Order: sequence, then C-alpha cells, then structure tokens
Amino acid sequence: MYSIDENKVLWKEVEGEIVVFDIDTSYYYTFDNLSTIVWKMILHHDDTGKIIEKIINEYDVDRATAKKDITDLLSGLEKYKLIRLE
Repeated sequence: MYSIDENKVLWKEVEGEIVVFDIDTSYYYTFDNLSTIVWKMILHHDDTGKIIEKIINEYDVDRATAKKDITDLLSGLEKYKLIRLE
C-alpha cells in the first residue's frame, strides 16, 4: 500500500484535477484524470489491486493494460518521492 509523503508535498484539487507541489524541489505537477483518481485512492489507503480494478471499470480497459499503466504511474510517483510504499 502506498501513502502520500505529506512532509514532502503539498497538494490541492483544482477544478477536478490534483496539483502537487514538491517542497524540496519547488516543482509542481498537475495530474490528469487518471492520475487524480489514483491520488485520491492513495489518500484513502486503497491497495494497488483496488486501484487497478477501479481503472478497469472507469476506462473499460483490459487488466494487463491497466496493471501496466498503474504500475508505471505509481513507480513514477515513488521515483519523485511524492508517495512511498508502506
């Protein structure tokens, strides 16, 4: 399960999309609809399997594609230290 590193980031939802500010680097990120859904699910401590199921249902995508896309997204967020694996 992932969590948001609240010591490193500030975030806010603006017009339905998440904007994240990295305190250490002063970079900010704007998330598309898919990333916004994932961010909100991380906030609710949903595990990766539940996130993948949600994306399959929301986007009518096959499991392999959803798994790859979500794994890539989570890896990227973790790489930039916006989230961490608990």
